[in-house]
Amino acid sequence: MTTRKRKNTTAAWLLGISFCLATPPAQAAAPAEDEGSSNEEASGPVNWTWDPARVVNPTKRAAKKSEYDLEADQLKDIWTQFRDQELTEWNQELALIQEKWSDGAMSTPKTYVGYAREHSARVRVDYEAGNVHVEALIPHQREPRSGELVTDVRTLLDNALSPSAGLAAPLNVDDFPGRFDLQEIAARMSREGTSTGTDGVTRSVYRMSMKLVPDHMVRRAERYLPLIRAWSRKNNLDPALVLGVVRQESAFNPRARSGVPAFGLMQIVPDSAGREVLTGRGRGNPIRVPEPDFLYRPDNNVMIGTKYLAILRDRYFSEIVDPIKRLYLMIAAYNWGPTRVRSAIRKKRVNLDVGSELLFQKLQEITPEETRTYLKQVIRYKEEFAELPQVQPLLVNATTPVAAPSPGASPSPGALALPSASMSPSAAPSPGASPDALPSQSTLSSPSTAPSSEATPVPVASPSKPL
Repeated sequence: MTTRKRKNTTAAWLLGISFCLATPPAQAAAPAEDEGSSNEEASGPVNWTWDPARVVNPTKRAAKKSEYDLEADQLKDIWTQFRDQELTEWNQELALIQEKWSDGAMSTPKTYVGYAREHSARVRVDYEAGNVHVEALIPHQREPRSGELVTDVRTLLDNALSPSAGLAAPLNVDDFPGRFDLQEIAARMSREGTSTGTDGVTRSVYRMSMKLVPDHMVRRAERYLPLIRAWSRKNNLDPALVLGVVRQESAFNPRARSGVPAFGLMQIVPDSAGREVLTGRGRGNPIRVPEPDFLYRPDNNVMIGTKYLAILRDRYFSEIVDPIKRLYLMIAAYNWGPTRVRSAIRKKRVNLDVGSELLFQKLQEITPEETRTYLKQVIRYKEEFAELPQVQPLLVNATTPVAAPSPGASPSPGALALPSASMSPSAAPSPGASPDALPSQSTLSSPSTAPSSEATPVPVASPSKPL
């Protein structure tokens, strides 16, 4: 009798456990309404059934991780292919130049070098110093033929002064003082040394140097001011900050290129700022890496640069309440990379609890020399631009969205007249210059048009498009 009772008790106990496992708790809420289901279906009787799909599956989790790894590998392949092709083309161009020119000069972020006559003539523009050099190679021990130098000068300067295929012109006629006479420029070219290239041939170098107007830096800033103000407004940024970044990155050279490679006014690196703006994160978008011709267009370049600054502010440093400290971190990250800056914060190399001055000093200690100089220079240029009434900050409140410019509207461009000489070798405005006049030859494709990231198709490097 005792044994039978014990068996019955055990059976009831097991039955109770089975019932509990098969029945949801009385206080458990109904599952959330699936996307697309109606309210009527959700309010009806609930059919409680076992759904294996709701269980966290380690295999699926691993598969999801594999997708991320695959995307990272794919991105690495795209960028490696892109960078290798750019390096190959760069070295091929350099080899052609060095065949005739011993110095092998090519464009940099703050210099433009344009060649003509099968690399036998060139114009070099130093945007920082405000110098232009027109040079031509003539076979050694012979004088230039009649009109030979004039043809070179005309070709070189026409190329430098003319926009092409949506790209801004490296120079503007207003950048030069006085009358612009090609015949006079050619007549002033004189023999200055020789050049022996890799082909073993020695050639005579004929050169003529010119100075740009004293306020050349200011005039170039004027040309891009409407564009910068419009995109600053759209991304809720201080236009003085954007002008400071452009001034430090390229000195307003629209054809700027570095060996990273980085391109254009704001020196956009396709694999970092370019990819992050055009692709996004976690959105399932196809990976897109913009090509150089796209980034050389000022409207595209400023669009990506300002959006990237907004990403740094809103994604990487949104928890920083102090706007000055957030500004320092944004500027450092634009040059050094946001991952490195975030890593320094995570590893306690940067203490965010200190004041802005101490944070600036700490960034000066832990960052590379290039970033230390970059941070100081951008802040300096930003402060100089911020003194101008035409470049007043457009920020209203961090929580108040600023409306994007309406189609067809453009900010009043105005003219920059910097009181400080540190913007350029001599930044005083030329006497008699109209305070409201922009250069007659605009380097923007449509400066009065409101920005639109959808307006221009983005040529990108992707698995489906060979580089």
